[in-house]
Amino acid sequence: MGGPGTSRPQAVDAGAEDLNAVGADTLSPSFFARFYAPLVATSFLLTATNPLIAAALARTSDPAASLAGFGVAFALIGVLYAPLLAVQQVSASRLLRACDLAPVRRFAMITGLAMSALAAVLAFTSLGVFVLERGVGVHGSILHQAISAMTVLWPVPLLTGVRALHQGRLVAGHRTNPIAAAAGVRTVVLAVVAFSLTQTPAGAWRDPTPIYTGIRQIGYVTSGAWSPTLKKLLALATIEASYAKVGTVVDVEVTGALKALDSDT
Repeated sequence: MGGPGTSRPQAVDAGAEDLNAVGADTLSPSFFARFYAPLVATSFLLTATNPLIAAALARTSDPAASLAGFGVAFALIGVLYAPLLAVQQVSASRLLRACDLAPVRRFAMITGLAMSALAAVLAFTSLGVFVLERGVGVHGSILHQAISAMTVLWPVPLLTGVRALHQGRLVAGHRTNPIAAAAGVRTVVLAVVAFSLTQTPAGAWRDPTPIYTGIRQIGYVTSGAWSPTLKKLLALATIEASYAKVGTVVDVEVTGALKALDSDT
C-alpha cells in the first residue's frame, strides 16, 4: 500500500473515453441523423423483403402450400438463429470498451456452425420430416414445401452470426452506411428474383392427387399447374371412363380443400 502522497491508478470507463474522443459533435442532431438514418433504412429494407418473398411464393403452382410451408420453415430457422441476434450489440459494446473481440467471434462462429449443421440435418434427413410432422403438425404438400424451404434456408444461422459480428464492428466505428448498403443490395436481388417469377409461368406439380365425385374416388390427378393467363388450375388426370365426358364437374383435393374442376378430353 502506498502512503498518503502515493497516486493510485484511476478506473476509467473506456466507453466514456471513446465518447470524449469523438467529441461533442457525437450528440449533435446532424451526427444523430447520419448515424441512425442508415440503421432505420436497414430495418425498412429488411422488412420489405417479406412481401417480396411472399410475391415470389405466390407464383408457384400451389401458392397456399408454398406460403404456409415457407412460413413454417422460416419460423423454425428463426428459432435456430435466435441466439446469434445479440452478437451485434455485444461486439459493438466490447469494441467501444476496448475489450477483446475474440470470445464473441468464437461464440458467433461455433454457434452459427452448430445451428446451421442442425438445420441441414433437418433439411436433408428424415429427422426433419419427423419434427415437422410430430412436433409442428404439418403434413402433405405443406410438409413438402417446408422441407424444400429448409434445403435453402439451412445456412442462415451461420450467415446471421457473421453478419451480426461485422455489423457490430461497423456500429462501433460509427460507420452505419455500409450496413444499409448491404441491406439495399439484398432487397434489390430479391426484387429482381420476384419480378422474374412474375414474368415466367409457374412450375407444375406431379404428386398423385385423388379425384372425387361426392365421396367416391373416381381417379387421380397425374400432374397440374397454375395458369397465369386463365387464372385457374389446369391438370391432367386419369378417371373412370363414365366421368370422362366434356363438362363433367369433379372435385380435386388441393391443400386440404376440395376444388371443382371441369373434365375435358
